[in-house]
Amino acid sequence: MLSIGQERPDKLRKGDRLAALLWSLSAQIFSLLGPRVTFRFFKALGGRLMRRSSNIGLISHNVGLAYKDDTAQRREEIVEGVVSALPLAIAELMLQPYWRRCSEGLTRHNLTADWLQPYASNEKQAIYLLGHFSGWEANIMTLSRHLTNTVAVYAPPKNPLLEKYFREGRTDLSGKWTLWPRDMRGLQGRLAEEFSRGKSLIYALDAPLPGPMLPFMGLNSPTTLRPYKLAAETGAPIIPLNCGRDRHGLGFWIEAVQPIHAKGSSSDDVIELATTMNGIYSDWIRANPDHWYWTGQFFKPNRIWEARQESGLNS
Repeated sequence: MLSIGQERPDKLRKGDRLAALLWSLSAQIFSLLGPRVTFRFFKALGGRLMRRSSNIGLISHNVGLAYKDDTAQRREEIVEGVVSALPLAIAELMLQPYWRRCSEGLTRHNLTADWLQPYASNEKQAIYLLGHFSGWEANIMTLSRHLTNTVAVYAPPKNPLLEKYFREGRTDLSGKWTLWPRDMRGLQGRLAEEFSRGKSLIYALDAPLPGPMLPFMGLNSPTTLRPYKLAAETGAPIIPLNCGRDRHGLGFWIEAVQPIHAKGSSSDDVIELATTMNGIYSDWIRANPDHWYWTGQFFKPNRIWEARQESGLNS
């Protein structure tokens, strides 16, 4: 996938067509085999590859910072759990056709709760926030069935022929969702325009996006202010979505948390709302540290944000 600030290749690279063909065939084959076989296969193969990956150092570093007061054994257990779970993210992608058929029946959720229905039907607007935990692909498919008239942002792949698997492949194809790539020109303006037309938005807190350093996991982390600023200016609520995958057995969960409103529209109110959500997100991670993806620079200032600060673009 393209990282923050990266640009798409100008043209297809060598091997892109073959990769897209293999991806399409693999998705069909693994979806026929089902998740149990697919998870076992990728856990066995991917676990060995992950242990040789450069990501191990970053994962260990981040866990060491966030759990510095825990024992070395506890930190090692978390890292080992992350290493075991990360390959299953690819397995989940391979199972998109399966999730389209079956994710609803495998997922415990409260998406039919009475209090949520005005938001889920888009009678009332909301800004949904969720994190990138294990179970991402199945849970995104389920969410696309229940949240109507919603705009979401995704991280596009470097291979443009794979983009459909990261875009419409992640939904139930009902047309309830609009998905835009994170590198779309004028994206934030487009999001604001769609929100002004009455649509709801969904943000994934899956990377250290440009923003100030705010409290997170007992430390500080770059925190995007865009969804919180929009919520504060419009009065729309933030609705956190706690999602995950069962460790034992095949199952998933989605818990929509009661709406959170900004106290006002000042800069301090925006910071307070963002800090509140960082606290909720931290609690989710502490509950399932081995199912969160620790591979970002979560505890270092964001260079894009700092460059904007120096040039005065964030003022």
